[in-house]
Amino acid sequence: MKMIRRFIIGLSTLATTLLVAAPALAVSNDAILPLGVNNRFTLTPGEYIITYYDFLNQGTQLPPLGSGWTARVGTSEPRDRSSAFYISPSDGVLGSWVSANRIANISTTGAGSYNFGTNFYMAAPSTLPSNLALGKTYREYVEFVMDNGGSWLPSSKAYYDITLDSKHGQWIGQSGYPTIPRGSAVDMFIQFKNTGPTGWYRNGMRGYTGTSQYPVGAVRLGTANPLDRGSLFWATGTTGWVSNNRIQLQESYVAAGDIGTFRFTLTPHASLTAGSYKEYFRLVCEGVGWMEDSGVNVVITVT
Repeated sequence: MKMIRRFIIGLSTLATTLLVAAPALAVSNDAILPLGVNNRFTLTPGEYIITYYDFLNQGTQLPPLGSGWTARVGTSEPRDRSSAFYISPSDGVLGSWVSANRIANISTTGAGSYNFGTNFYMAAPSTLPSNLALGKTYREYVEFVMDNGGSWLPSSKAYYDITLDSKHGQWIGQSGYPTIPRGSAVDMFIQFKNTGPTGWYRNGMRGYTGTSQYPVGAVRLGTANPLDRGSLFWATGTTGWVSNNRIQLQESYVAAGDIGTFRFTLTPHASLTAGSYKEYFRLVCEGVGWMEDSGVNVVITVT
């Protein structure tokens, strides 16, 4: 089995339809072996990941092994169970799942020491059901199966260890407190270290390039005290701000352990009088949740 290549952000949905294989049937060509059996990865609620299921066909026949049979990857332990990490086929690019217990169809391929496989997505629901909890690891078993009259191939069984965790960030540093004359503006930055197990994405789901101000999975600097308040130092079209309560990440991606920077312009609103103002900020992952409140703030003197 190939190693996991990259993370992407997305939302999972609930299962609605299940497929059931025929009872176990003797298959003389049960010689399909997984190439590696253990992928480990971590997901934050609302995230999904692309992974792989690779096989070695040591038999003499091509899958599917019978007339009308459909070769698929199915859930196992127990077989035909509904996966908690299922993604609906209606989710466009993520439509590799056939149902909540069938991950993907397998195309006919070669026999006799021939490698083949499929890639698919697994997702952590944005709202965790009662059988899932943060900080725990879940083992997801899969197995090769011939639907529509075929059987399961026990030699093909593999598993994935999925750990659920939140996104985390730690304040590192920022520009000095500014003094801004009315009618002027000042640029500043705030930096955070990604202390969580998964990366931060500026544009969120599938490298989002649309016009939404809140793309799912995007890590932003949000206004705080109270959360989501409209800042009186935001101005349309100024550096960093995507709305009056969100500042975007400068980097397109920040890996776990790396530092992300938020650069933005502070522009006092015309209604503000001379005095001292305190702006609070907090990291947020859109559609997933707020990160730790470090009390990050900027004291701004307006003259």
